[in-house]
Amino acid sequence: MRAVKLMKKVIKIILIIIISIIVLLLLVVGGLNIFKHAIYPDYYEIRTNVATNEGLGDGYVPQGVTKLSYEDETYYLTSGYMSNGKDSRIYVIGEKTSYYLNVLDLSGNPYDTHFGGIASYDDKVFVSADNEVYVLSLVDILKGNNKTNSSFVNTEVNNSVEVLDVVETRTAASFIYVNEKNDLLYVGEFNNGKEYQTNHEELVNDGVDTYYAYVDVYEASSFSNDSKILYTYSIRDKVQGFAVSDDKIMLSTSYGLASSYFYVYDIPTTYDEDNIYYLDDRYLTREIKAPAMAEGLTYDYETDKFITLFESASNKYFFGKLFFANKIVALDIKD
Repeated sequence: MRAVKLMKKVIKIILIIIISIIVLLLLVVGGLNIFKHAIYPDYYEIRTNVATNEGLGDGYVPQGVTKLSYEDETYYLTSGYMSNGKDSRIYVIGEKTSYYLNVLDLSGNPYDTHFGGIASYDDKVFVSADNEVYVLSLVDILKGNNKTNSSFVNTEVNNSVEVLDVVETRTAASFIYVNEKNDLLYVGEFNNGKEYQTNHEELVNDGVDTYYAYVDVYEASSFSNDSKILYTYSIRDKVQGFAVSDDKIMLSTSYGLASSYFYVYDIPTTYDEDNIYYLDDRYLTREIKAPAMAEGLTYDYETDKFITLFESASNKYFFGKLFFANKIVALDIKD
């Protein structure tokens, strides 16, 4: 009898400890979610959620994002890789349905590489990775292979889209952006000087600093292996995304658990070298500190807002789930 009472007492103590730990964790997470607004006030002041960032619970790690309209419906497309080494994906996030696609190379084999950015122009979609840009058919992505009105997010349904062309680039093709209004395609690269190094060295800020990465600009409508670089931007380290409005350029930067930054620049109009603009402090107009692991960028002419997403809520990193970083978000930088 005494042993039974003792056991009940031990179980009660264990339950109290478990409940106390759960309550403490909830208080900590809740407090941090409140505190994050104090840490990143500028970011949360300009941020609004626009769509769910799909696939985060399925091993998918998102990198790029773009927005487009097709047959009176709005879609967000994201690109990324799988943390378990499986085939890379494009997610199609529509108003009525969402699904993912694997991408097949010119030999019909699925890519399992680190997809970078994604962009669209007219009837084409571009995905950047490993010094290349994969050219895809928008119609194939949105309507081919019975994908219309089919929802298979986080399932094992095997749907895929084949590349139309593979374009080699001078940059590492870490991210990509298309300005449809001006028929321009931008392909840029990430450099952190350590695991990821690029060698496009330029002295900027009156020779005080050195930039090592480029964004090359092409004509979007004729983009192919025969395309010539129109001009180039020399950019800072740790850039994950690049987008252009009528009068501003925005860069997203992040690496690891450190805070992200969104840098806003006036658009340069005078070359610093032959066909090269130094996107340095002369043009910097705003610096926005944000939560860790910001990724790609695009610009939405319809709302006059920049759009981005974060990889921190993927299963690979997880901690972003605690801070509700599972959305595609719009950033309104208008004064």
